[in-house]
Amino acid sequence: MKTLPAEPRIYDFNFPRLDTHLKVEVWTDGVSIRATRDSFSVERKDSFIRELASEGFISDDYRWFTPAGAGSASRGVRWIVDPSMDGDAGGRDERTRRFATMLAVPAAIVMAILVGLISTGYVGNGRMVAGLQRPGELVGGRGQHYIDLSA
Repeated sequence: MKTLPAEPRIYDFNFPRLDTHLKVEVWTDGVSIRATRDSFSVERKDSFIRELASEGFISDDYRWFTPAGAGSASRGVRWIVDPSMDGDAGGRDERTRRFATMLAVPAAIVMAILVGLISTGYVGNGRMVAGLQRPGELVGGRGQHYIDLSA
């Protein structure tokens, strides 16, 4: 009688700077690593596998893992690039949100400063004090009066 394979242990890792999401599936006979992009070098892949082993995610035997080109298939490690699993877990949505925030916050500050300047009369009111006809004449508007004492 055939037995069903055991359910894998699954771990998710996100690398926003590389815009890559990894899903590590640990089976009884090996490890599958699914990546949304092929952004890891061979050396970084090997290092990542050794890190997984040293942190206890996969068998301790993988701490002395040989380079991917020289026997990774015989050791039971499969590195699969699968762009279809790039959903909300990918780093693109987070980068877009961060970029929009970087634009929105300074724009809101500039708008608040402009509104403040316009409402206090420093910008955009078009009001200018013209030369006076008689010394001591009161000029101004909106409750502001100036006395010309220059003549």
